[in-house]
Amino acid sequence: MRPVDLARRHGLSTPAVRNYEGAGIIPPAHRSRTGCRDYTATHAAGLAAYLALVPASGYSTS
Repeated sequence: MRPVDLARRHGLSTPAVRNYEGAGIIPPAHRSRTGCRDYTATHAAGLAAYLALVPASGYSTS
């Protein structure tokens, strides 16, 4: 799935998804030959789990 699709699914911006990837919160995305990120259901589940824990940790989601 494209970064924008993952972002929309979780109510985030596309840069926020890339930042979560860069911070190691979700695993690195597979890259196409042109360099486009391709996220999977594993990324979506990991991001959903992280976002569910955010209220307890005090971190911002954006």
